Amino acid sequence: MKSHLFSRGQKAALRGACLFGCWLVMAIRCDGAQRIYMQSTGQDFKAIVIADKPSGAARLAAEELQHYLSKVTGGTTWELRVKGVTLPILSDSQTNIPTPAILVGRSKYTDALGIDLQKLDPEGFVLKSTNQYLVIAGNDHPAWTYEVFQERNRLWTTEIVREAGTRVGTLFGVYTFLQDFVGVGWYLLNDPLGEVVPTRKDVAVPAIDRVEAPAFSYRWYKEHPYSLPQEREINRRMRFRMRLGCAAPVWASHTMPFWGNLFGKEHPEYFQMIDGKRLNDWGWTGNNFYGCGRDFCWANPATIRQQVEEMRLYFKGETDRAPWVWVTMDKNTYPIGGNDWAMQPCQCELCGPWVVDPAKDYHASQSDLFAYHLREVAKVAASEYPDKRVIGLAYGPRVKPSRKLDYPKNVLMCLAFVYPATMDNPTERRAHDELMAEWLEKVRVPSVWLYTDIFRQIPFLPLALPHAVAREIQRYKGKVGGFFFSHSYCPGYDDLEVYLATQLMWNPDQDVEALIERFMKELYGPAAPAVRETYAYLESLWVEAVRTDPPRDDKGQAKYENILHFDWNITFRARHMWTKVFTAEKLFKAVTLMESARAIAAKHLADTRDDLPLMRVQRLEEKIRASWTEAARISYDRMLALQKAAMGPALTCPRLDDTVVLDGSLTEGAWSRAFKGEMTNIADKGPRPACATRLSVWRDAEHLYFGVLCAETNMQALTAETTTQTPSPAVWKNDNIEIFLDTLNDCESYFQIGIDVAGQTMMHRWLSPNRKDAAFNAREIEAAVRKQEGQWIVEARIPFAVLGGAPSPAARWGVNMVRNRPPKGGETEQRYGWFSNPKGLYHVPEDFGRIAW
Repeated sequence: MKSHLFSRGQKAALRGACLFGCWLVMAIRCDGAQRIYMQSTGQDFKAIVIADKPSGAARLAAEELQHYLSKVTGGTTWELRVKGVTLPILSDSQTNIPTPAILVGRSKYTDALGIDLQKLDPEGFVLKSTNQYLVIAGNDHPAWTYEVFQERNRLWTTEIVREAGTRVGTLFGVYTFLQDFVGVGWYLLNDPLGEVVPTRKDVAVPAIDRVEAPAFSYRWYKEHPYSLPQEREINRRMRFRMRLGCAAPVWASHTMPFWGNLFGKEHPEYFQMIDGKRLNDWGWTGNNFYGCGRDFCWANPATIRQQVEEMRLYFKGETDRAPWVWVTMDKNTYPIGGNDWAMQPCQCELCGPWVVDPAKDYHASQSDLFAYHLREVAKVAASEYPDKRVIGLAYGPRVKPSRKLDYPKNVLMCLAFVYPATMDNPTERRAHDELMAEWLEKVRVPSVWLYTDIFRQIPFLPLALPHAVAREIQRYKGKVGGFFFSHSYCPGYDDLEVYLATQLMWNPDQDVEALIERFMKELYGPAAPAVRETYAYLESLWVEAVRTDPPRDDKGQAKYENILHFDWNITFRARHMWTKVFTAEKLFKAVTLMESARAIAAKHLADTRDDLPLMRVQRLEEKIRASWTEAARISYDRMLALQKAAMGPALTCPRLDDTVVLDGSLTEGAWSRAFKGEMTNIADKGPRPACATRLSVWRDAEHLYFGVLCAETNMQALTAETTTQTPSPAVWKNDNIEIFLDTLNDCESYFQIGIDVAGQTMMHRWLSPNRKDAAFNAREIEAAVRKQEGQWIVEARIPFAVLGGAPSPAARWGVNMVRNRPPKGGETEQRYGWFSNPKGLYHVPEDFGRIAW
């Protein structure tokens, strides 16, 4: 039997519908309603006019204006697209230019109007209407040619930026006009779903008279490190549309990693001295090519002379010297910055007088030393290059300004220590404000690094910081030159703060709540209230947590700069985040809110055939569901760990009533009847242990005893640096053993005890893997260390009283013992334990072994 897709009646109805649709489209196209006109005169614009030889920015701006005006005045009726008004782009060399017209960039017409674009600020523009023209023209740099804008790989990362900054005022003017007067918006940095183009029958241009430039000359977002090539291509244009950029790329970073390769072998005197040895073994050796963790002999006259020579090369344009460091820096500002993670200052006699004791104030330990180096280089710069400057980086051990020296007028400082993620805590806010005030009083600050990526290395973390970022930008208007945003590893959750940042860096006087409302309505349509509530809820979870429990340093201090101590500790922070802040139970509310948003957006699609709000809702909902799933997984893993801690196998520690003398010999009878084990679990997937490590454990009524025999093939190379640091010496720097005890068996809190080959002891109590008990200060540990041929021995006695009391017969504790063996004779560092976390981490109590009594 032959079947038909449509019946005869259905076909007739379909033909009628099509005819009605075509009639409606024709009516829209022919009713004369589509217009772009001057409100004051009622006359339609006839053309877009550019110079016969326009700047690259002006030519691209004209094309963008033409494209979006056509797109706005177009429309959709059912599935049929209506063509919008497309204004022709004409050259000012043509005769009989029709008016009114839109003048884009400098041309003979703007000259005739007396508009002097050279007087504008860099990146600035004029937006002005007359009876015949709408003028959109800016201060464009000729280096930004039209061809450069078409290239995929050169924007933002080449000598173009170094030469011209982003002096593309005409382009910024067009995007401002489209945003403020036409309603076009760009809300997501690397996603085409972030473009919002309204459909309008006409565009009425009111009387305008504006001269505008960004409030902050430096507005830079570091690209997400895992972005796809297609996302980078979107990002390339979206950065301009969201008006990111820099009048001049004045910033500082780790600018000296090439020193190891160029000078390491021939000039060891340039490099820091630690324990009498110059650390010049990088770059030229093939190891540690970028010098991470290596520093310089900053006060050495030889180092300063070489720095001066590098400065001369830089100002002469010798960018091949260090192309990836120098090529995008403002050619009038020479950057000086130490290597990343260079925490120890040089110990030579030249640097020593300038160094503050790191144990007393790590974040000021090298401030005076670095300021001295900057001052000496700046003296030469002032003499030889009076119109140029030197810029340093306040980072790590140079976070605080110099107390001994003033900064010369030709020295700038980039501040790299600002963490909006913690600014909702009053203690951190106060400490941050005090330090910023001190810096701003002493030196000019062209840029501040905003570390919005802190905590965001944790995959799926639903961290939203819109108000914290907005406040940080608004409070420093007129005080700093601008901001560099470190990238986010959680794109999606940072979309709102990126939008707020781009808007407020241009004009910080805008109302934040109004901007948020625009972001929500334009992207999510009728689902905006539910999405806004979702963002607000996620933000409230973090704000509540950081206000009451800020990150702390080793001494329990809750100051903002101490967050640096936790930057490497991703695994520990992740566990805390998922079990305390963003738990599965808490995130379920966000999931339900997004389900509501999706239902609203789906109904909107059914009613209007507008699928964009739904697509954007689904994009965010996928992120939140992934976060919820991750939180649930962590909760489930923790439940399993607690079950294992309560019911899993445990080793039995014998109770003995023997008396022993702590002398490091392990010869008494109790040690022969103790539990015995061997440390064979390798940390960090390192090599098999080069030397055996055997341990013994037993108890009496009041003490817990540990004995460890550490075989050693190179006794002369043992690391045994002594220190006066109190209350806990840094024993982890030496050959040492560490003992971890989870006495509550809760896979959360635990004690950490360290004993090194020099006989020094330390003890900490951890409330969780990322928070120490600041009030804990136990000194009752007794230990003896003995060195013998081919081995060293630790004998330790720990009172149960300092561990919270003796265990009950049915109790079980979490326990681990580890040995740290620093490099010896060309070997790599070795770390191995009785029990070992699969990732080689010690502070993971759910992976401890268990011991029963």
